[in-house]
Amino acid sequence: MSAQCLVKRSGIRGRGLELTRVRAAHYYQGMGGNEAALSTCSLNRKWILSGICCALLALDIAAGAEGDLRAPVPDKVALAEAKKTILQDFEEEYAKTSEKARRRLGRELLEAGQDAELGTAQQYALLTEANRQAMTIGDIGLALDSLRAIASQFQVNTHVVTRTVLARISKKRTDAEGRQELFDACLLLAEEAKKEDAFPAARSYLKDAEAWGPKTASVRGTLRQRERVLSECEKAFSAIRPAKENLLKNPDHPQSNLLVGRYYCFVKKEWDQGMKHLAKGSDPKFAEIAAGELASPSDREECIALGDAWWDMADLAKGEERKLFRKRAAVWYRRVMNECKGISRMMVKQRVREAEEAGQ
Repeated sequence: MSAQCLVKRSGIRGRGLELTRVRAAHYYQGMGGNEAALSTCSLNRKWILSGICCALLALDIAAGAEGDLRAPVPDKVALAEAKKTILQDFEEEYAKTSEKARRRLGRELLEAGQDAELGTAQQYALLTEANRQAMTIGDIGLALDSLRAIASQFQVNTHVVTRTVLARISKKRTDAEGRQELFDACLLLAEEAKKEDAFPAARSYLKDAEAWGPKTASVRGTLRQRERVLSECEKAFSAIRPAKENLLKNPDHPQSNLLVGRYYCFVKKEWDQGMKHLAKGSDPKFAEIAAGELASPSDREECIALGDAWWDMADLAKGEERKLFRKRAAVWYRRVMNECKGISRMMVKQRVREAEEAGQ
């Protein structure tokens, strides 16, 4: 399931499609970032994980820089009328009670609910009915697909709705595979909430992962590590919150840009976002490197120069920052390593190896 597949599956068309492609790549990194990393997952689990990414991706585009473009949730009277119509239109399908029939009905409702020519009440009713079918049979993939459609079109609290849906499904999926799928879902949702700086939501997802996931020492260790990282990130965010708020009033403030840029790059590892701030920051060395990164060079010499700049910064840094700067240098070295020859190639390979060893 590639980033390109996420774009297709998101259902987003027309305005915002290019932004969708960029954000899909971002969420794909959250899934593992490459096909090899996902190859150990079952097909069903890959589909479920991509469904979560699509749900968050769709909401991310809908509630973009221009404000929340989604429709408000229709009133109860309109929804009641819409549901009557649905029950009439799908009367034969609702009469079938097998799991297979329920899953087919859910998919049909989901597809029907994405018809842009329908009224908002009819759309919302169809999508929520699809979601209800998913919860009834414990189909995580269908549940998250319908959630994605709802979140992309209507003003709902995605974190609240998602946790409610998964809580219902957790009562159905008590088997080992179901527990693992719920655990995977909660971890990814927690990571994305952390990226949004929604720390209470992220912590809630980790608690859900503990409650619904496998009861093993490995799982407990994973959760402890995620909780530690979340606490560190939350502490770092609290420290730069005044700077972030200051940028809303004064977007070119050098010191605030430096603090926010360091937070995005070195704490959240959101390099593209962080570079925009570092380029306007008060530290001239970071500003120069950031300007180079934002230029997206492909030339061998320029890439090596960027790698060297990060490596020189690492020599002046200590502890985790030194490791982080060297890993960032390695990103640029790897891009052109196969083009290098002789002493240059030996130097690049040696530095990449040192960065990898330091990061272990």
